Amino acid sequence: MPLERLAIPNIAAYNDFLYVHFIHYLVPPAPSSRGCRHLLRGRGQTTKGGRRPAMDIPLIPDGSACFLNNVTATNGIWVSENPLGESMPRFILQLAVIIVITRTINLLLIPLHQPRFIADLLGGLLIGPSALGKTKYFLPQIFPVKTITTIETMAYLSLVYYSFVVGLRTDLSAALRTGKKSLLVVAGGVIFPISVGIGLFFMLNNHHLDDRHSHGGLFWALALSVTGFPVVTEILSDLKLLHTDIGRMALSTSIVNDLCCWVLLIILVPVRVRHQDLKQVIVSTTALLLGCMYGVRPLLSTIIRRTFKGDKYSKPYMCSFLIALALCALCSEACGVTSIVGAFIFGLIIPNGTLAAELTNKFEDFASGTMLPLFFAICGIRININSIENWGIAAAVIVISCAVKILSTMAIFFFHNMAPREGFALGVIMNTKGVLAIVVLNMGWDNEILKDQDYAIMAVAVFVMTAMVPPIMSHMYKPAKRLMDYQRRSVIEAKSEADLRILTCVYDSQQLPGLLSLLDASRASNQSSLHIFVLQLVEFKGRASAMLIVHNTRKSGGSVHRHVNSDTDQIVSAFESFELKNGNVSVQPFTAMSPFSTMHEDVCGVAENKNIAFMILPFHKQVTADGNFEETNPSFRGVVLNVLANTPCSVGMFVDRGFKGLIGGYHRSNLTVVRFLPNDNLDKFEVPVELPDGSTSRLLTASSFVERQKTLDDEYITEFRVKSADNQHLNYVEKRVDDAEGVIAELKALGDEYDLYVVGKGEGVVSPLTAALLVWCELPELGAVGDVLVSSAFCRSSVIVVQRYAGSGDVGGTLASSP
Repeated sequence: MPLERLAIPNIAAYNDFLYVHFIHYLVPPAPSSRGCRHLLRGRGQTTKGGRRPAMDIPLIPDGSACFLNNVTATNGIWVSENPLGESMPRFILQLAVIIVITRTINLLLIPLHQPRFIADLLGGLLIGPSALGKTKYFLPQIFPVKTITTIETMAYLSLVYYSFVVGLRTDLSAALRTGKKSLLVVAGGVIFPISVGIGLFFMLNNHHLDDRHSHGGLFWALALSVTGFPVVTEILSDLKLLHTDIGRMALSTSIVNDLCCWVLLIILVPVRVRHQDLKQVIVSTTALLLGCMYGVRPLLSTIIRRTFKGDKYSKPYMCSFLIALALCALCSEACGVTSIVGAFIFGLIIPNGTLAAELTNKFEDFASGTMLPLFFAICGIRININSIENWGIAAAVIVISCAVKILSTMAIFFFHNMAPREGFALGVIMNTKGVLAIVVLNMGWDNEILKDQDYAIMAVAVFVMTAMVPPIMSHMYKPAKRLMDYQRRSVIEAKSEADLRILTCVYDSQQLPGLLSLLDASRASNQSSLHIFVLQLVEFKGRASAMLIVHNTRKSGGSVHRHVNSDTDQIVSAFESFELKNGNVSVQPFTAMSPFSTMHEDVCGVAENKNIAFMILPFHKQVTADGNFEETNPSFRGVVLNVLANTPCSVGMFVDRGFKGLIGGYHRSNLTVVRFLPNDNLDKFEVPVELPDGSTSRLLTASSFVERQKTLDDEYITEFRVKSADNQHLNYVEKRVDDAEGVIAELKALGDEYDLYVVGKGEGVVSPLTAALLVWCELPELGAVGDVLVSSAFCRSSVIVVQRYAGSGDVGGTLASSP
């Protein structure tokens, strides 16, 4: 008997499975034994007519199978016993084989940007009868029939934990903030696939349907309407699209779509699978949801508030949540819906914060990377490509399934006069499937509503729809193409008559005075207006979906999200006042809420989407009353370093030491440009310089510095001097020094004469004049001169260190200081 014809029992029958083990210790199995598990589909696979399937377990005439399973081997190879003949050793081998196969496939698919879901599904397909299972040794030896129940039990347990993690990563606030356009896309992405799925199912099966199989169209419909937002997040993050306009819209739309499919699953399973009354199911499930939202969630918030003493939680504390998870899953089973719904709800109600992040970190890799491949192995054993009778019709079904969401989304974009290209891209992303789609198909197969061919075709369609998303999106949004416009996106290349677009990052309201004074000194004019984009950076823990909130400056705080701290109102109001008091200035405030590890993606994404020429980052330390610095949050430095490594424009790191007093003033600022040049007798040498952070930079020879950097600097300096010849507020000074000590001496002579120092920072190359300074540099991101000015006792002025966009060419070696 082929293994693909085996019916895998669902987890609800696990008690029967335990009963079988117990009854075998008491009496031999009888033909009428109630403890026997039906492992066959019941369509001709019985022992009638003298046919007995080639299995390693005894069968009784009604097609049931009974067997005795020990937990583990007692003697092992020393008494010539095969340890793999027992349950536990065999399961360990199976788990190892499954993980090795899926992880290997995942590594091979990384260059193609395929998500882990595709690797797991392809690994299960490889294990099943469509590939390795065709051999007469693989499935019978590694995955014998008697071990299937054990694998399936662990597979469904992994689904419970995975659903819990999905609930942890689902942000309901993102669903509540979804706009009208996204809601229309969700409606079209659910209604049209449901209609098409039912139609395709009846077209495929034609007139070969009985009453039970006629409900299979509902399972196809729900599988087609699913959009797996965890997989969407993974794909967008891998393609660096998560923080783009299309990425944010796709993420919020997929969350709402996923929630709708969970609701449909709650209705479908009890009514069509378990034949329960719809009213009872809705009432009991609604009671469970409300009890969790308004009973369990406030209780959890109180417990967290009273027990939280740091960023770590004790093991008993974490284990208590596992117990609560099991109870919630049990309650959902009691309500008549599957246990994964209860696990999802429990994850959904966990309050945002450190606890949610800690739970996600602890369970995500175990649930998704270790246990979940067992579920896909079970799916792969069920998928038999050979059961597809007509490949022409099957191909048509797959093509139509892939096209329905794309066409519906494009139609919505067309009627709202939006770009068809964006509609096509969003439709492609909405085709992304996930574990929930496979769960739906398994439910139909378990209850003999879906035939082998129905299951195989839709499983292949799910695979194709998800696998085509990364290549299409990477082709439409190539990183090189997206950054092509930034080849001239720096302050140096910006034309004097062009509008200047500045992105200002803010951590809290204490940084406002210095930043506003710095922006006011930019002096917008009628010929060159100033466009300021303000980005407040707020740490957001526990959810996968980062949020970018757009504020309306005319309605201060009107759109502030409940998770945003109180500083947001002050920041929005301050920049609104700045906009009103200054002509030719426009301000657009945002709030980016994400973990510190990915916060730089928000910053760089906004800079790229808004065509920013210059970005201002605040220093991660704040000045104290005595003029020294104190650490506010060490994680902010990590954000700055990540931004510097990935920035698409020029960046200025602003060290504020009380730079204020210019707002509303009408006096002109004086600018002095100080250029450091090496003496002619400087030795020529070239050595690598090891920086404090462990990296190395190439030290320029004196001749190389003179020939390359001096040529570049001469061009800019000549242009500056020509334009400033008749301007008494602009000055130019040259300083010739021999070494780093000479540089420090000249900086010390300048002292606090100026209110603001603007310092250029080289990237990847070091001048011989400052090479010795880098060895003792505490903050390499500030550069050699910037670090001296910030850390020295002779300077108490504010400093802004400018790093030119690395893609725009070599960085000059000019130091500018400005009052």
